[in-house]
Amino acid sequence: MNQAAELISRFQASSDERERNLIFARIYGRYENLVLHTIAQVTTVSEQQNRDLAQDTWLIIARELDGFEWKDEKGFINWVYTIAHNVALKAVRKAQRQPDVRTDLEDVKDVAVEAQPEENPDDKEAVKQLLEILKDIDPKALDFIRQKLLEGKTYGQMGAQSGKTEDAVRKRVSRALEKLRNHLKKQYGVTSLEEWLEG
Repeated sequence: MNQAAELISRFQASSDERERNLIFARIYGRYENLVLHTIAQVTTVSEQQNRDLAQDTWLIIARELDGFEWKDEKGFINWVYTIAHNVALKAVRKAQRQPDVRTDLEDVKDVAVEAQPEENPDDKEAVKQLLEILKDIDPKALDFIRQKLLEGKTYGQMGAQSGKTEDAVRKRVSRALEKLRNHLKKQYGVTSLEEWLEG
């Protein structure tokens, strides 16, 4: 019998909680990388956040494993993959609807709002420099950023107006901001807008 099949069969047949936990730990060890890799292919968050999503995935697997019907290992791998993929996709969609982390665009917006010529000329100059850097990196992305911050448009609205999908616009902006971070790191030795402004 396949080792994975044996582990799952023993897990399903056992009524001893300690034994089931030990068996599940071996299943976890066998497929941990599969789950993490699947999640990482879907999300763009930190490694720790991916590990949190992996834990959510394993909780579902543990809850549903008794009802899983073994046919072959390929079928089990597909089952695990589907659960991990759905968990990651749900997290991405939730973040898009209700972002709960501070974004680089919000940093840009804060600088722009605070840059009052009479009160803070240094911030005004910082914004000017920032926009010039973005202009050199990706003029179209800069246009999207301006629409987002100054006109309050959504990625979906900008996509419809430019003939692109919402996801394409979001990625265009994300890539531009990543290039901006790399530029700041190379030119000024900082890795964030906040560090650059305080430097």
